Amino acid sequence: MPTIIRSVREEQRHLSAELRAQHKTWAETASIFVQRYNVNMRTALRLVRGWSQRDVADRWNSRWPDDQKTFKNFSYWEIWPAASGYAPSLAVLAKLAELYECRMADLISDCADFRTRDPICGWVLKVRGDLPEEFHRFLDLEVALVARRNFETLLVPGLLQTTEYARALIAGIHPGLAEDEVERRVAARITRQQILTRTTPPHLHVILDAGLLERPVGTPVVMRNQLRRLAEATGAPHITIQVLPKSVGASPALEGPFSILTLPEPIPDVGYSEGPGRAVYIEDRDDVRAYTLRFDLLTEQSLSQTDSVKLITNAAKDYE
Repeated sequence: MPTIIRSVREEQRHLSAELRAQHKTWAETASIFVQRYNVNMRTALRLVRGWSQRDVADRWNSRWPDDQKTFKNFSYWEIWPAASGYAPSLAVLAKLAELYECRMADLISDCADFRTRDPICGWVLKVRGDLPEEFHRFLDLEVALVARRNFETLLVPGLLQTTEYARALIAGIHPGLAEDEVERRVAARITRQQILTRTTPPHLHVILDAGLLERPVGTPVVMRNQLRRLAEATGAPHITIQVLPKSVGASPALEGPFSILTLPEPIPDVGYSEGPGRAVYIEDRDDVRAYTLRFDLLTEQSLSQTDSVKLITNAAKDYE
């Protein structure tokens, strides 16, 4: 005898149970709710659980008692990007992803600017298990990037590393790591580079400290090929590489490496830096503005891309 559905909420619960029985993820189930009930992903991810906004607020407050929310907060986040809603911060998205057991990217996957950049790539799920847990949050952001500004002092950025350089680097930083684990991390790092070759790639602007070119990682052949890879990468219109010369002397570079991550509108830029076993996300508007000014100054102090390529090419010859 067929099940009699008496209300929309009951229909939603029945549909969610049916889809979950087919082994669909919460995000896949929510995507079907988006189409069927004309709601956005933040709303759908709540509805597939059968939760009201008060229910999810209670669960939030139970998990994070020092960061209390009311149903109104969830209403504003779900209404966004309409003018009457509020864009959830990066920290909020991270907690919502934990509550709903999804990725941060899922929560904003139906925003127009985000959707055109096809962020929900199958490879993301594949590589997550091969990367340290503290890097998972960054991975969710990386697939959604519109642009990234990156200053590095010691290492070639992961998105521009060759396989051999990545292998020598990971093994050198983690000398006790098993060989198979090194290989998994190398494969994950190289796979991440797919974002630079997708239909609408993010713009990547990298500034490298000149000392990096002289710091050997792996054999001379590894370094030579890596530097050649950097020079070749500048042929892509969405990749800019500059070198900060030693002659600059004291500058903001001495404060260390950092990135500025630009996500789809209306999400504001996020500052990002890494340390041993940790990642730091900077969301305060004044702090992000300071990072932006710092990057702008380093851009002015660095060589032009043409001169930078010449310097990189000459440095590669030193490893012959």
